[in-house]
Amino acid sequence: MELIEVIQSIMQRTIKDSDLADLVIGTVSKVSPLQITEENVSDPIPAQALLLTASVVEKKITTLRHRHSISESYPGWNTLEAAIEDALVDVTCYEAGKALANEHGYVTLNRGLAVGDQVLMLRVSGGQRYIILSRIFKGG
Repeated sequence: MELIEVIQSIMQRTIKDSDLADLVIGTVSKVSPLQITEENVSDPIPAQALLLTASVVEKKITTLRHRHSISESYPGWNTLEAAIEDALVDVTCYEAGKALANEHGYVTLNRGLAVGDQVLMLRVSGGQRYIILSRIFKGG
């Protein structure tokens, strides 16, 4: 084996072993504290190694209901009265074709992670950290 072949072999092994970044699929095994289990890996990934993106964090907004009343008198006219009611109630958000539960006074835009959810993760820092990019939904 020539010197150049030995150097190339060492470089290839070093790159392969470093695992700079990799897309992996995991399953939420525990919510509090958060733990994710990666396929074919025995130890779960602990919360301190996980970075969550906005797409997997719970988001809610408050429902809005308010009323505007207008009462004006014009010469020669009867009093004009109008009421305008704006509401953001009875709104339902859907995820993978299923309605998200709404609490009184809130609309759920995005639910938090739950046990059994499959997630797409980016493995970084040689497998020391994982960025949870999103949930995975199976088509069907």
